[in-house]
Amino acid sequence: MRDKISLIKKLGLVFAGILLSMILLESGLRVGGAVYGLIKDYKYRVSAGSRGTYRIMCVGESTTADQWPPLLEEILNSRKTGIRFSVIDKGVAGGNSEIILKQLEDNLDKYSPDMVIAMMGINDRYYSGLKEKEVRGLNRYLSWVRKLRIYKLFRAFGGQLSSARHKPPEGAAGLGEDPDIYPTGMMADEAHGGRHKGQPESGKARDCGELISAGKLFYRQGNYAGAEELFKKCIDMDSGNYEANSLLGELYAGLGKYGKAENMYKTALRLNPSESRLYCDLALVYEKQSRDGKAEEMYEKALEINPEKRIQYIIFGDYYMKRSRYAEAAQVYRRALDIFRDNDVFHGALARCYLMLGENVPAERHFGIAEALRKHYYNPMTYGNYNMMKEILGSRGIVLVCVQYPLLSVKPLEELFESVDNMAFVNNEQIFKDAVAKEGYYAYFLDMNAGEFGHCTDKGNMLLAENIARVVVKKYFDEKTDE
Repeated sequence: MRDKISLIKKLGLVFAGILLSMILLESGLRVGGAVYGLIKDYKYRVSAGSRGTYRIMCVGESTTADQWPPLLEEILNSRKTGIRFSVIDKGVAGGNSEIILKQLEDNLDKYSPDMVIAMMGINDRYYSGLKEKEVRGLNRYLSWVRKLRIYKLFRAFGGQLSSARHKPPEGAAGLGEDPDIYPTGMMADEAHGGRHKGQPESGKARDCGELISAGKLFYRQGNYAGAEELFKKCIDMDSGNYEANSLLGELYAGLGKYGKAENMYKTALRLNPSESRLYCDLALVYEKQSRDGKAEEMYEKALEINPEKRIQYIIFGDYYMKRSRYAEAAQVYRRALDIFRDNDVFHGALARCYLMLGENVPAERHFGIAEALRKHYYNPMTYGNYNMMKEILGSRGIVLVCVQYPLLSVKPLEELFESVDNMAFVNNEQIFKDAVAKEGYYAYFLDMNAGEFGHCTDKGNMLLAENIARVVVKKYFDEKTDE
């Protein structure tokens, strides 16, 4: 009996020791974190003086790549901060937060930025389903654990190990558009020999797969003549290879050779008439040729073959929106909502249609539904990668600035983070709403690829860059004179 009591006492002492150690470690981390925050804030202001240039790295998808970062550099350097800024554009067209995170540490090592500005997550919906935000049960009782510095320390350590295990392969380009986000996107696909499902892979198909992979690499590198030669060689080797024909069509379309692109897409469709993306590719070529009737026919055919591919509704609706055919665009988005009832993109797009039609009541109703869905659901890929990015940057003393997409509320973005210490958010909701109300949607956006917003025009990118610069300067730098 005494031995049992003695054992319990020993276990109690061990537990008490562990608990005390954790309390002391937590206290030390909190004090150290506060001091580190003050030191880091000072570093932001003097870094340029010690190195000559304050480096900002921008990450995101096609709404970032070659868009607003160069304008941001110009605007920041025009401010009276006494600091020279260098802005590095590492946006990945067609990428998602997973790709961005995998490239992050290599980019940090290469460019040594003082600050990272991220606008990402919109493409994650094509890779990961949404989850309902949990406010009940165990999560409610354990939410305080996520605020502990010890928890964050161990999670950051685990994140470093995970990042080390998932480094991108040497030479990974990540430059092509994603096929489910932009229809002309087979350049980003993994080569599979170019024959549709059910057909056995032959030695010829494997050889074609190698040619196609090399051709895609040439394409990403801008060696279009080399890509064309390899795709043609594949077709000569295997005339039934629909992928090679489609890629050659994509190449010609990108070079503005629409007649040749049309012929290649038609050949690809004869070889694989069940591939709905090819109809969308051909529709875009017809748009460029101002053959609207044929374009609409191809979009309808794509939806007939695969009515559950969301991007097809987005580009078909946008086709009508650009032509001010708002009632027809609304019909496309309603068809989408018959299948994807809880999709914030389609509710937002439909709301935009109603607004253009002057029907303010249904417009506000669908804007409200879209906003409620974004508040009620979150994307686990976006959540995990944003928090991992914050931990990686925090471990290196690099500040993170998160930018919300134009016209969207910043609140769902802020709620993705377990802690918002030592970071900033850029709210682009009201500033873009005011601008669009004054000058019209297409003064600031080229399309509606994301429902409520799309890729920005030059004017839209300037507004975005100006707002980001305003937040960065106000929070981290002192201007010498008033704006």
